[in-house]
Amino acid sequence: MAVWALIGFMGCGKSSIGRTVQRLAAASPVENIDFPVVDTNSRPTVSGTPISPVVDTNSSPTVSGELIFVDLDEEIVRREGRSIQDIFAEGGEAAFRAIERETLAELLYRSGVLPLREFASLTPPSAYADGPPASVPWVARPSGAITTSSGNPSAKLLISLGGGTLTDPESRELVREHCRCIYLRASLETLAANLRWEGEAASRPMLAGVDPKAPAESPDSLESRIASMMAARGPVYEKAADIILDIDGLDYEDAARQIINSFSL
Repeated sequence: MAVWALIGFMGCGKSSIGRTVQRLAAASPVENIDFPVVDTNSRPTVSGTPISPVVDTNSSPTVSGELIFVDLDEEIVRREGRSIQDIFAEGGEAAFRAIERETLAELLYRSGVLPLREFASLTPPSAYADGPPASVPWVARPSGAITTSSGNPSAKLLISLGGGTLTDPESRELVREHCRCIYLRASLETLAANLRWEGEAASRPMLAGVDPKAPAESPDSLESRIASMMAARGPVYEKAADIILDIDGLDYEDAARQIINSFSL
């Protein structure tokens, strides 16, 4: 199974675009995967740009046709039984990155691209003083291979990564070795507008302390925080990307069709 990864900053609409790709590419139902189907309805747009969805904490990977879509953040919430905000509050960013890494490794292992030997040899999370808690065993609990009903070897897994996934060296190496990356690149203005539209700024741990109403030039404004993150993460995304798609001015379906038509999804 070929694995593609959508990367980009929070507010670029990775999950919505990924679900739209999955919906447009769907051909027939998929069996043999134990995840419920989530709502694939598109969200509104602002000035023609994609809007990030409100995350349903009960949702799981969308499955249809010969393409399987997984939102990594939503899969973490499903497996952990707690929100990302709670994970950050209880263990900080280091604990979240460890859980994120484990979840990504399990998805790649279940898709068949990460060998068992490599999966089992990954370094256990070091963010916990007494080792990983019982709810996060490092030798993860794969519930069966991710397969399509036809067993089509050309089937694809499309993963929407979190905005900070690639900041973890081990996660970055997993993606580099086992995925092809599509970087959904957007301007600062688009990202800020999208986050404001959905009221996302207050719920994102990496945006803690931001004042969504502050003027753009203020040091505690949403624009200032995003600009700082773009300066740090932008070069990482560009280096990791196999393909860069500029999404300013595109709606979900525009972006999804470009991905399907141009990138063989």
